[in-house]
Amino acid sequence: MATPLDLQAWKQTWIEGSRQAEHLLQRLPAEEVGCLYLDADNHPVTPNPDAPVFPKLRRHFGSVRGAWPVIAR
Repeated sequence: MATPLDLQAWKQTWIEGSRQAEHLLQRLPAEEVGCLYLDADNHPVTPNPDAPVFPKLRRHFGSVRGAWPVIAR
């Protein structure tokens, strides 16, 4: 490797990401936790429950017979 790994920085990044995820999960509707939120173009997005567009996001839940994405040619 060209530069040494900074494990302490990685740990701090992980801890902060975990805190942010926990905060977001507490704010999402309980019945939607675990779903994938998609925008109008079907791209995954991080939901913001306070944003005006939040109700318009498409919710995608996994299924037994397959799940998004679909391979297009």
